[in-house]
Amino acid sequence: GLNLRYGDTTTSEGADLLLVNSLLWAAGSSGSAKGVIPMNSGTPFYTIDQNPTACPNMKAGNTCEHTWRVNATGDLNSSWLFYTIYNSIIATNTTEKVNITINGGICIPDWVLNDTWSACDITDNKFKNYYDANNCDQPETRPGPINQSCDYCTPSPTNTPWSAWENQGSCLINDTQLQQRSRTEYDANYDSCYAVTQLPSDLWNNGNNNTHFGYQDIACDYCTPIWEEVNTSCQPDDTYTGWYNDTNNCYATTGLESDNNPPANNIYNCEYIWQFQAPLNQDWNLISIPLTLSNNSITSALSSLESKYNTLFEYDSLGNNWDSYYTDEPEFLNTIETVSPEKGYWINLLEDATLTFSGRLITQLIYNLKNNWNLISYPSLTEQPVTTALADVNETYTTMFAFINGTWVSYSPGKPSFLNTLHTMRPGYGYWIKANQDVTWVFNGTVYKLRDQ
Repeated sequence: GLNLRYGDTTTSEGADLLLVNSLLWAAGSSGSAKGVIPMNSGTPFYTIDQNPTACPNMKAGNTCEHTWRVNATGDLNSSWLFYTIYNSIIATNTTEKVNITINGGICIPDWVLNDTWSACDITDNKFKNYYDANNCDQPETRPGPINQSCDYCTPSPTNTPWSAWENQGSCLINDTQLQQRSRTEYDANYDSCYAVTQLPSDLWNNGNNNTHFGYQDIACDYCTPIWEEVNTSCQPDDTYTGWYNDTNNCYATTGLESDNNPPANNIYNCEYIWQFQAPLNQDWNLISIPLTLSNNSITSALSSLESKYNTLFEYDSLGNNWDSYYTDEPEFLNTIETVSPEKGYWINLLEDATLTFSGRLITQLIYNLKNNWNLISYPSLTEQPVTTALADVNETYTTMFAFINGTWVSYSPGKPSFLNTLHTMRPGYGYWIKANQDVTWVFNGTVYKLRDQ
């Protein structure tokens, strides 16, 4: 068998041939003409392809190619010249002659397309090759392979594990802390894919890694209160409070209730020291001391009047006599050394002044009154109507006098109210009481009452 291909039959520039006929001829080696090679049978050759054949509709510059498959049936070792005659309406041409010798045992390849694709190569192509089922060893006649695109390798975008959380900046004023972590996205197949193929389609993300970030807020403590106990002053109810102050001023800074949780207040007992002031006039004043003093010596009790008085008197109803204290007399001549909260006192001032006391409230005081005149105190800081303060002892006295701002005022429980000029008992004043019997009064913090016998 013999395959012959003649080609590159090209029309001349500028001419339209319209139809070109091509005819395969054979001639003897001596140059004698043999003639047209017949189709399907004949000697010494025949072709199994169309002969003659045509190239229709040829235009200027077109190319036409024909292939004939020829089988030899002539004498062995005979030689022949093969050529093709092309003719058209313009001209006739003859191709170059090819010398063919008929040899015995001619092998005709039988090219069969392989059913199996080759492995995909690094150009992303795979192939099916032809193989010669007759093993004629004529590789130059093997048809070209069939190829198809494929994917030698595929990039594999892969994330690394997340990094550990890291603080970003400091704890914020709202007690939150921003944290960040990251991971890297990369092509896990880079070394086995793009590094091998160098194909742009195998280059993931233009050869760059991606870094991804994650964020979260966690609780933190922007400010930690430092609670220190602060004590209030002693209050009239004989207690003081220990409350807690944040020396870090956290709540003032953050406004967070979590920074405003001090320990509970503590309540402590104390002895409240009351203050009392009595304005006195120059000359004689009838006074009393409405508090229990920590130091009841005359010099201490009347220290606020130092150099402003010269004489103090008290009346002892039990002995019916007067005791005295003179500021200009030697101490041994004075008969008053201390003052008592149940007694009233006459004091002579050299000028207007204010008598000031500091001490404890009197919760109970006993008066042993004699049948006659008694000079006593009003041992309370709260004013009260006479009718209230002495309601329980009305039957035991007849008259009460007070000397207020240089004027005598009086009260008698047996008189009509419009005849009485003393209506209110006030702290700091002394009172003359005329008892109609020996009697014991008890002051219980607010009013007088008879002592149970």
